[in-house]
Amino acid sequence: MGGGCPVEPEAYGGVPLDRHNAAVASAVDALLGERLRMAGLLAGPLAEATGLPGGEALWTSAVLAGALHDVGKASPHYAGRGSYYGHELVGAALLLEAALGVWRDSPGGALLLALAAWAVARHHAAMQGRHPLKAARGGGIVRAAASAVRALARAPGCLSLGLPPEVRGTRLEGLLLDALERLGANTGRLPSLAQSLATYQGVEALAEKAPGMGAQRWAALVSAASGAVIVADILVASSEGRDTDDRGGRAYVVAWLDELGPAAGRVVQRLASSPPASPALASMAARISRLL
Repeated sequence: MGGGCPVEPEAYGGVPLDRHNAAVASAVDALLGERLRMAGLLAGPLAEATGLPGGEALWTSAVLAGALHDVGKASPHYAGRGSYYGHELVGAALLLEAALGVWRDSPGGALLLALAAWAVARHHAAMQGRHPLKAARGGGIVRAAASAVRALARAPGCLSLGLPPEVRGTRLEGLLLDALERLGANTGRLPSLAQSLATYQGVEALAEKAPGMGAQRWAALVSAASGAVIVADILVASSEGRDTDDRGGRAYVVAWLDELGPAAGRVVQRLASSPPASPALASMAARISRLL
């Protein structure tokens, strides 16, 4: 693989991708962090498997999903196209492949990566044709993701440029680059990864590392993490001056705004305009690195 990046990765319309990813991760924490921690208290098997106290395991995976939700857009495949079709599958597949790579030696860290993968796969699920079930059936979205993975594998430096600063140079970045190399050499694995991400196929294996997990509890955790990312992503995009075509996601966010209150918009505006160094991101990255 080559090491450089021929383009500057963007979230859309000139917004640097690393800045957007960092802002979304910070918004996940700022807007929904306490709710995620409370929901995580119901995830005893995940806490036991990771050793993280209380609801911190779910919070960590949700912030990780926010930090990497658009990392698939880093692929040079998307440069100049005006569309990032399939980018969610690229990011989710990289996370799941990274999780599989450490499953035997670091099961707690692998669980957090896998939960983030399922959440990233769903952050555009409300858009027509973008639910993971669509990807599981093959077709255009898998072909687009495969092209994006191959292009990204030829220029892995682009992946690093799309990561928030708190993630660069960590064990997590190394695992993602390793996963990219494996997938770039064998994009034929994408359909099976897409199938797992869509249908919770193989979730039974989680019970070996997290007794009592099961598919239903896993699905509830995924819903909490992916919902937080959807809310944060659309609010940050709006603050960046971008109008998303994700109508279903917008409707979901409108409902959440009534609950979050008027301060939510001001918080997101601050994060999007000049993302500060994020204690939440630094804490997430440190926790995952320790578990890996």
